[in-house]
Amino acid sequence: MTLYRSDQMGGMPTQISEFDNRSFVKKSQLACIHELKKRVQANKGVKTYNVLSMFVPLGLDETAVEEQLFIDLNTFGARRGDVAHRGLHAIMTLPDPKEDKILSERIISSLENFEAHLATATL
Repeated sequence: MTLYRSDQMGGMPTQISEFDNRSFVKKSQLACIHELKKRVQANKGVKTYNVLSMFVPLGLDETAVEEQLFIDLNTFGARRGDVAHRGLHAIMTLPDPKEDKILSERIISSLENFEAHLATATL
């Protein structure tokens, strides 16, 4: 998938000869790679938005991913954020280790399925 970004490419080529002169396709591909690297490096989260922002530009069909994975990642991310950003003293109810273990195991299983999907998908 080649992303077109006019601000970085100097405008869409209007003649065939401009493709060779500016290496339009190569520049477009490099711009896409650079943008994706920035997204991956800037990613600090585990919620749906964080996962999709890294994989959709590669061609991931998000509808093929188990919805439960996104639900669990959002739950995990919210719990993690509560502790990381507000502190343990701000949490009204203490985490239940048994419940967290179940959630973690479900996320690991879903991520294994996600990885298998990525390995067989045509991105």
